[in-house]
Amino acid sequence: MDSVPDYLQTGDPAPDALKGSSSIEPELEPGDLEPQQDTGRNQATSLLMQAPAAIAVLRGPNHVFELVNPLYERMVGRKAGDLMGRPGRDVLPRVTDGRMWEILDRMYVTGEPYDAGEVELPRSQYDDHPGELSWYNIVSQPTFDHVGAVDGILLHAVDVTEQVRSRQRVEELVAELETERARLSLGQRVGKIGTFDRDVVHDRVIWAADLEALYGYEPGELQGSGRDWMSMVYPDDRLRVRDSIARSMSERQPIHVEFRIIRKDGSSAWMRADGMVQYGEDGSAQRVIGVNVDITERKLAEDNLRFLSNASTLLSTSLDYDSTLNTVATLAVPNVGDWCSIEMLDPEGELQSVAVVHKDPERVEWARELRAQSPIDMSSPQGLPQVLRSGNSELYPHITDEMLVASARDERELSLARSLGMTSAMIVPIWSGGMPIGGITLVTTESRRRYTETDLAMAEELASRASLAIDNARLYRQAQTALALRDEFISIASHELKTPVTSLKLYAQMVGRQALRKGDDATVLQLSKMESQVDKLTKLIANLLDVSKIEAGKLEHQVEEFDLVELVREVAESPKAVDESHAVWVEACDPIVLTGDRDRIGQVILNLLANAIKYSPNSEKVEMRVLRDGMTATVDVHDFGIGIDPRFHNHVFDRFFQVADPEERTFPGLGLGLYISREIARRHGGDITVDSTKGNGSTFSLVLPLPGGAPQAS
Repeated sequence: MDSVPDYLQTGDPAPDALKGSSSIEPELEPGDLEPQQDTGRNQATSLLMQAPAAIAVLRGPNHVFELVNPLYERMVGRKAGDLMGRPGRDVLPRVTDGRMWEILDRMYVTGEPYDAGEVELPRSQYDDHPGELSWYNIVSQPTFDHVGAVDGILLHAVDVTEQVRSRQRVEELVAELETERARLSLGQRVGKIGTFDRDVVHDRVIWAADLEALYGYEPGELQGSGRDWMSMVYPDDRLRVRDSIARSMSERQPIHVEFRIIRKDGSSAWMRADGMVQYGEDGSAQRVIGVNVDITERKLAEDNLRFLSNASTLLSTSLDYDSTLNTVATLAVPNVGDWCSIEMLDPEGELQSVAVVHKDPERVEWARELRAQSPIDMSSPQGLPQVLRSGNSELYPHITDEMLVASARDERELSLARSLGMTSAMIVPIWSGGMPIGGITLVTTESRRRYTETDLAMAEELASRASLAIDNARLYRQAQTALALRDEFISIASHELKTPVTSLKLYAQMVGRQALRKGDDATVLQLSKMESQVDKLTKLIANLLDVSKIEAGKLEHQVEEFDLVELVREVAESPKAVDESHAVWVEACDPIVLTGDRDRIGQVILNLLANAIKYSPNSEKVEMRVLRDGMTATVDVHDFGIGIDPRFHNHVFDRFFQVADPEERTFPGLGLGLYISREIARRHGGDITVDSTKGNGSTFSLVLPLPGGAPQAS
């Protein structure tokens, strides 16, 4: 009995039958199974035993097994010898209380056949794969005696396991296909992708629902021609798109083209079309299948980055932020919005319009008049006043009429707001010193573009860069003011110091002559030292005066012809430059005649020579060389002193520059000589360069144009 199926052994109700119909429904007439002659009976039995179905004949109300064929034995897991001649309830006691026998009992009363459909059974030990599940299509057919009464039941079961499994596999594949379709549909929606199929020959386009949605239409609305599709392409892009598609077809290349479209609601979007062309035997295009991808966000991001880059360039190239902000507003229209306005708080806390831009100048004037007639209410709980109070941006992705009604102060203002046809808006603050000092308002109207969080992030970045530009401009103005005050102080102080210092030198000279007549050598020596210091002070005052004149553009020079070689020799022999510690060697060519201010050029050469002696305390000589090279003349002053680190070469000509080196800090000076010298050289159309390394001395070269060479600076 262990091989009998569980439900047959336990007597539990048989598994619910799957709905279906048998492929074999034997039609038995009363008396078909009545005793016949042996030959006929044997033939019928032989047919039943060889039938390709599990068959059993039950006789009488006790359902005595009268016949079972091998396939039935295999189905129930019992041999014929265990079943034949015995009531079903006895031989299979575990089903005597089951649903199966109730059904068979009812058939004896009704005389109606019973189709159980597909029934799932565990395979018996006699099967090829015992323990696995099988499916049988079971039909029970009553048999009748000669008077038409039910006297038996023919059980007929066909093994439909393979068919069921095949059907289940098909169902699984269909389910997998539906899942893949759902995934593809989700991917298309997320990726904003839609498919199309165009019959080129008959000019018909089949739109997928996803593609229709990208164009703003309901499923089934778009069933038209290529011409209908082209009418939805942005007018400025149509010729380019048409040429690109024609070129791809002629070159037998895949189609790749980006363009703008006009959606059903009038808004615009960017699409990328990718398609493959199928060709006929004659080489003509027959069919195009492909996709459209909504690349609006990517394009907007590219536009935003391009706009920020251009705005940053403008903001960084000017320190007049008022005019720069106006330029940025102009750049924003129509790249970012149809309207752009920038307002800044004045020192009294009142909003002042810095820029109002629209592509239609008449609308700009109209907006200015509107603002003049209806100033911004700074107590408003929303809009720019709230942005300035909170420091938080405001985004209005879709402006509704209800919003306009709520924000308007009167019917006139509401009517004007409605006439603008605003679609979307955003307001971002401009900061300075940690406080909101203004705001940028961007509005879309005709373009029907709706701003997103991405657009708001771009606008906030623009405001951040504008804030930095404003801070830089203010710092620059403050620095310029400080420099102007400093230069003014230097100029006034220099002029005021010049007279008493000159008087001091005259008094020192007078006292010195008196001491000399009296033979007071000690006093003469002290007065000589004092006069030397007065000379240094006089030189410092002169340098400060020159700096103030250079800054004011008032450094004057007299133009005359002079011999540069003669001037160099004169400076080299000057008591102001030479002392007993150094010998000055001069190497010069033939006379070089220049045109310029002889005294100012002499001042430059003297300063270079004095620096060479000053910064070579452990050396005994300085070399000077005068050269002619093409259309220029050069004076090289070479010392054998401490040298200059190359990283400081670009700074030694700056005002008040002191090399940050303990050894060089021991040399006095304000760092003005080289600055003044280079300015004088440049005003003569020349320059001063330096060639030096630490510990190996320095060579400063004064380069001046010969007559007919580079023009002199004015």
